[in-house]
Amino acid sequence: MAYNRINKLQLYQKIQEITKREYEMGYNTLKGVWSKHIYPVYMISYKHYLRILAEGGLRERIEKEKKKVYKERELFEEEKER
Repeated sequence: MAYNRINKLQLYQKIQEITKREYEMGYNTLKGVWSKHIYPVYMISYKHYLRILAEGGLRERIEKEKKKVYKERELFEEEKER
């Protein structure tokens, strides 16, 4: 089975959702959201956190990876049946 990045992309999506929810609730800075909600759970640096927030199109990328994995599994099953 080939390498896929589904879990990493889902983690990025979760971090973006937490940031959106908490930032709207009243924290004035992204650093405040990171220090109160992200760092204690995920232990990522502030610089990496900002890179995650800059990631775009995560839903589409997750779906693309899932389709790729599904196709690879089908091929593997076909080879197994032979």
